[in-house]
Amino acid sequence: MDVWHWTSLVALLCYAGLKSIPDAYYQGPPRSTAPSRWAVFTAIQLPKMNRVLLIAVLLRFMDSFMIYTEPFVVTGGGPGKLDDLRFHRTRQDRARPVRSRQGRSIVAGL
Repeated sequence: MDVWHWTSLVALLCYAGLKSIPDAYYQGPPRSTAPSRWAVFTAIQLPKMNRVLLIAVLLRFMDSFMIYTEPFVVTGGGPGKLDDLRFHRTRQDRARPVRSRQGRSIVAGL
């Protein structure tokens, strides 16, 4: 689900980063051969886009904490406790004094 959710934003950020590089960086001294695309990418584009790529990585990192809400929204709560995460279930079991032994056994299993 994350792939189709965030690919367009990262692609848009990379495109904007590429378009923000001034043309003067691409113009160099006259040569008999033009530099390869790989040389242009590694020498000009990648170093100039490092901040844009850092922003994209930070946005994805912050969004990775949304692991709790997306399954709940997609499944609508799921049937029974199928969408509960293991440590979330452990915390719920530990909150009940009646089932504290089962909660301790789950924690010991982690």
